[in-house]
Amino acid sequence: YPHGKHRSNYWTSWRDGDWKVIYHALPDIPTTGGFIQFEGGNYQLFNLAEDPYEQKNLADSNPKDLQRMMVGLTSQLQLHEAVYPIDAAGNELKPVVP
Repeated sequence: YPHGKHRSNYWTSWRDGDWKVIYHALPDIPTTGGFIQFEGGNYQLFNLAEDPYEQKNLADSNPKDLQRMMVGLTSQLQLHEAVYPIDAAGNELKPVVP
C-alpha cells in the first residue's frame, strides 16, 4: 500500500525476485520534517542481487524491467484494494506504468 509522508511523499514499493521497484507519487512536493525528496522523478528500480544497498537506480537504463515491475506493482495494489493519496482536487493518485 502507498506509504504516507516519509523521506518522500507517498511512495509504494514491490519486490519480485531480485528486483525491487519504488514509486513516488509526489516527488516534487517538499516533505514535513525537512527530509530531502527523491529527485529522480517517480521511479526507482534496483537489482538487489547486484546492488543490495540500493545505490544504483536502474529505472532509466532498464525500461522494460521498470515497466514489468510497475505492472506487477499496480496489479498487486488493485488486487488488495489499496488506498491512494489524493491531489488537491480529490483525485486518486494511482501509480502510472511507464
